[in-house]
Amino acid sequence: MKDDKIASKEKAVDVPVKDTKNADNNNDSVTKRGLKYELPTYVGALGGLGEVGKNMYFVEEGNELWIIDSGVKFSDDPNLAIEGIIPNFDYLEKNQRKIRGLIVTHGHEDHIGSIPHLVQRINIPKIYAPKIALELIKKKISEKGARRVPMQLISNKYRIKSRNFEISFFNVNHSIPDSLGVEFKSANGTIVSTGDFKFDLTPVGQKTDFFKINNIGNEGVSILLADSTNALVPNFSTSESDVMVELEKIFKSNKSKRLILSTFASNVYRVETVVELAKKYNRKIAIFGWSMQKGFTISRKIKYIDIDDSMIVDEKEIKNVKDSELLIICTGSQGEENAALNKIADGKQKYVKAGKNDLFIFSSSPIPGNYRKVQMLHNKILRKGSSIVDNKFSSKVHTSGHGSKKENELMLSMLKPRYFFPVHGEHRMLLAHKESAVKLGMNPKNVFVLRNGSRIRLLNGIAKVDTPVPGDDVFVDGSDLLGQNIKVLSDRTQMTGNGVISIAVGVDSTTNTIIDGPKITSKGFVTIKDNKEFFTTMETKVKESLVKVFESKERITFSLLKNTIRETAEKEIFDRYKLSPIVIPVILKKENPNDIKEEQANKTKDKAKDKKTQTEKKK
Repeated sequence: MKDDKIASKEKAVDVPVKDTKNADNNNDSVTKRGLKYELPTYVGALGGLGEVGKNMYFVEEGNELWIIDSGVKFSDDPNLAIEGIIPNFDYLEKNQRKIRGLIVTHGHEDHIGSIPHLVQRINIPKIYAPKIALELIKKKISEKGARRVPMQLISNKYRIKSRNFEISFFNVNHSIPDSLGVEFKSANGTIVSTGDFKFDLTPVGQKTDFFKINNIGNEGVSILLADSTNALVPNFSTSESDVMVELEKIFKSNKSKRLILSTFASNVYRVETVVELAKKYNRKIAIFGWSMQKGFTISRKIKYIDIDDSMIVDEKEIKNVKDSELLIICTGSQGEENAALNKIADGKQKYVKAGKNDLFIFSSSPIPGNYRKVQMLHNKILRKGSSIVDNKFSSKVHTSGHGSKKENELMLSMLKPRYFFPVHGEHRMLLAHKESAVKLGMNPKNVFVLRNGSRIRLLNGIAKVDTPVPGDDVFVDGSDLLGQNIKVLSDRTQMTGNGVISIAVGVDSTTNTIIDGPKITSKGFVTIKDNKEFFTTMETKVKESLVKVFESKERITFSLLKNTIRETAEKEIFDRYKLSPIVIPVILKKENPNDIKEEQANKTKDKAKDKKTQTEKKK
């Protein structure tokens, strides 16, 4: 079917500002202004309010609904073993027939991460996205095996003309190329969403379109949705060019050392910067971390990162490269337990061992909540005798992709909205953004600090908060091998009352055997420490159930294995405690038999070594 195909060969239709001939056009025009209009426009948020993550907004009028972004938020608690937290799609499902498309402002996970779940559940006629975001979305949908959707490449010149809206775009500067803001013109007024932005006067890459933003403001803006992430950060943000200067100083003054740089995998401009420095100072590059490798590969594919194959080193060949001729770029700057950087610091990375001649560059700042983890990571690195450079006053090796307070005020001053709807931020950030707007002369009653699920009703230029829609969190439990049966856990009452049990099992999919686990984690339920006998029994029952599945002639899928784990555990728990906590099965797949044999051999060696040590102690 046509709807199930990605329009991978479909080219962008870049339409000049005064020419909508080739734009998406259903031949119906927006009702003329100046007349009394009886059909309200609704602006709502299904994510992104009271949080940094899972951004999802919508603009709706009559029989037409446009979605802006579909992001994910990652859990702060690794013990929950969930894939992520996504918006509640109930309202979109209820109004599915109205949906005209999903507009993506840029390619970061908090704006595209839930797209596979969205398109699996809801028929999205078309996804409109800029270049790098489009490639990332295609990859994400393919990996999940979700239903494929027609896609349209957009830019700042692209226009969409529908029955109720004229939609256009403008360039903004962010930490990833092709970032856009969106303008919706309706008979009721103009609605603008900035997307993620900053005003960098000396950027690496795309500039913010001051001229177009100013023109939109001069024409009149009814409602502005604006990024609030750094609303509490004073002054202007540091330019990416200044970061490049600082990083070059490090390359210059540490020519004999091996450089190991960690940054956010999503910060494409930063990765581009260090690649250029590596080329300039004759260092080969090794990439570590799945997300970093994916972003790097896509950026090379679309020519945003220009580097010859001869400069890229496979991890197995690192031992053959001199320290002075190598740059390692990796994930893990936030102290993530399973990221590449932590494995290097722990000595668990097979091909890279930290030593005295290593300089670790943290080209990032700790996200609130991660400070302790980052400090612990620093300590582990320093114990290896390595050196560290991180982002501090004397060495600016990182800057945010989000505008600070003064940049927020500049955006407000240029767009001059009648009503302001701060988004993309924790509640304190939204309040700080409101404070900036009021400082500039806005009526406090015209600034809406709201919660997920909130809607604003706009009619003839007058906006009011309207009846809310479902906006609670949805906890995602992954997908099976085919990407079908994407399961979610959305009953927050159940989670609060009975807790969460995660059960992780390592499976060798080539031999259909269990190679690790089951390992059980309990959160908000009874403690494992005080109920060891029960949890040991449950582990045994789960293992026995899985063995039966493997021995059967059924086709083995992740979905089948997860359902088996869930059903077995739920029965055991209810029989014993008469409670029904959320059970989250986690399947860890291992496909390479040689890796498994090597891991098992290492475990055997470790056990033998431990046994020998214990024997010697007894003597």
